[in-house]
Amino acid sequence: MIEKIRLYAKSVCNLFKMVVAYFLSNFVKSKYKNMWLIAERGYDAHDNGLVLYRYLKNNYPHINVKYVIDRNNKDSMEIDDNDIIEYKSFKHYLAYVSSIVLISTHIYGFSPNIELSLFLDRKNVKIYRGKKIFLQHGIIKDNIVGLHYPNITLDVFCCGALKEFNFIKENFGFPNDVVQYTGLARYDNLVRNIDEENFILIMPTWRKWLNNCAIDEFKETEYFKKYHSLLKNMNGKQKIIFCLHPEFIKFRDTFLDLKNNNLEIASYDDYSIPFLIKNCKFLITDYSSVFFDVTYMNKNTIFYQFDRNRFQSEHYSKGYLDYNDFGFVCSTEEEILKNVRYCENNINNFNFEFFKRNYFTYEFGNCDRIVKLIFKKLGIEEERQ
Repeated sequence: MIEKIRLYAKSVCNLFKMVVAYFLSNFVKSKYKNMWLIAERGYDAHDNGLVLYRYLKNNYPHINVKYVIDRNNKDSMEIDDNDIIEYKSFKHYLAYVSSIVLISTHIYGFSPNIELSLFLDRKNVKIYRGKKIFLQHGIIKDNIVGLHYPNITLDVFCCGALKEFNFIKENFGFPNDVVQYTGLARYDNLVRNIDEENFILIMPTWRKWLNNCAIDEFKETEYFKKYHSLLKNMNGKQKIIFCLHPEFIKFRDTFLDLKNNNLEIASYDDYSIPFLIKNCKFLITDYSSVFFDVTYMNKNTIFYQFDRNRFQSEHYSKGYLDYNDFGFVCSTEEEILKNVRYCENNINNFNFEFFKRNYFTYEFGNCDRIVKLIFKKLGIEEERQ
């Protein structure tokens, strides 16, 4: 009961700050005039948001672009100091309600309070002025009901692949002209450097049904046992980076008993995703859409799908994708180890032309397409300086 009262009081406080910011924004227009506000999760900068920010700074220096980030996050070094809006500060509230463009890689990542913004949107209470641009942080392959309209409302829903675009446009229920095939911003910077590829990247996604586990409970799960065993039995001469999903970083210590010079237990805070993608020899994942980036760079992927039925019933339901088109689909550790030996000595064994025809028909110019769409939504002419 006390916890419910505390959460209710916090929600009322956040709503009060948002309402105050909305009214004050009428008197602080000079600083926040025509602002384009960019965010990822709200506290970081290493994905499509950062790439688009740099593109705007280089090509449209006259645009008043700001970036939401926690100054204590090392990623803040990537942002000009004058462009930083401190995450969840009152300036963040002012920027959120005042900006003419709100851009994020995660749903409502530009908001100082995501849950409150979603709640107000669903009640048709619009307390912001800006066009909402969803850059995404990967390519959607599953039927994610939470991203359907009207569960969320957007002005632009950027898609990174042609098949993804067709699937979302047909199944997610958005009005015409919201879902757009632009390509992902970060793909403009994905350039393969074979000389630097010196480690195997293992990057599984998370599981909704495990998210509230205590540490001791997690160590008894199939997920932990499967990956702990795999890491133990792969732990040889080849360098391995095992990178946990942000939702599972709290379980990092459960794998540290395996750590040595050839095995690193990492998180998204330790490396940027583009660095890991560019420099890995090949990828082992389960269902994470990061394999699209690896395929885009014409590298091999091995899928470890020991719990596919449960994942598709309790996490995300099946979408349009056949994983066999993209890599080696395995359900046992023995299959994984067999395909690891193959991938250590062979380049991508899959038809890259198939991917270019069906997924990646755009190779470059993604940031340019996104910015032109934003100008179109604003109803103003593009102007470079």
